[in-house]
Amino acid sequence: MRTDVKVVAISFAVWAVLRYSDLGKAMRAAAEDPAVAAAFGVDEKRNALILAGLCSALAGVAGVCLALSFTLAPSQIYAWIGVVFAAVMLGGLGRALGPLIAGTVIGVSEAVTMAVTAPSWAPIVSFTLLIVILVLRPGRAA
Repeated sequence: MRTDVKVVAISFAVWAVLRYSDLGKAMRAAAEDPAVAAAFGVDEKRNALILAGLCSALAGVAGVCLALSFTLAPSQIYAWIGVVFAAVMLGGLGRALGPLIAGTVIGVSEAVTMAVTAPSWAPIVSFTLLIVILVLRPGRAA
């Protein structure tokens, strides 16, 4: 199976767990109002530990998928961090599928930019999209 298909499948699986499972409901309740969630029996410490483990596992999967697709060097963090920041800000911090959609839009936009102009213009696309969204609809991002 291709790496991008795996990433999309994992994203939908995480969304489904957060949306439909008891663990996801408990995590969303604790994020919304920890005192009320604790009153209903949600163990906030246990949820935090599970969430930290899941996030670590997903970061590891993301690193492996990135390593399978690109050559890695320590200086490349600066090239990726801007694109990731723009995808998260465009997709929204509180949404599960928003950054996936925003990342897809940024990726397609960068690919079109590389095809139409020089490939050196592609990194500018993510920040340009972020600035345009923040100027036109400031309440939409984040």
